Amino acid sequence: MNFADPERSRLMYDARREREKERKKERGARQAVCNDKGALMDSSGRGSIDATTEALATLSEYLERSLDAGASLILVRSRSEKSDVYLGDASEAQTDWRRCGVIQNAMVGKILEATNSGFNELTIGNQTYRFNRSFTQVADHGAVVFSPS
Repeated sequence: MNFADPERSRLMYDARREREKERKKERGARQAVCNDKGALMDSSGRGSIDATTEALATLSEYLERSLDAGASLILVRSRSEKSDVYLGDASEAQTDWRRCGVIQNAMVGKILEATNSGFNELTIGNQTYRFNRSFTQVADHGAVVFSPS
């Protein structure tokens, strides 16, 4: 890159700003279908909500429960089509965890695609969630752990 050419530098700067605007617009569109409680809304009138938005809304609901309980959210993957959802401390025995639901594995996959291993800061609706995502083993199943940060 030649920084001595002011015209080229300006064009590159403008292109980068346009990409940033597009990303913000996409994030805003995804957030527009979730309210601050994570409940799904269909404000667009399309009648269907894309799978990633639905997965993030579901994650939001369970993260709220996790925060209320002061515990980690633990998704225990199974070989069937569903994963069990628990609240608890992943370092304690599974018998000490509280089971609070079931999520389809396809949705768990979308949640994993939308988050990263390690620290995450994710805004869903008007709420920002900060958590660490890690993995553990439960019996002969893998588990994903979301711990509040």
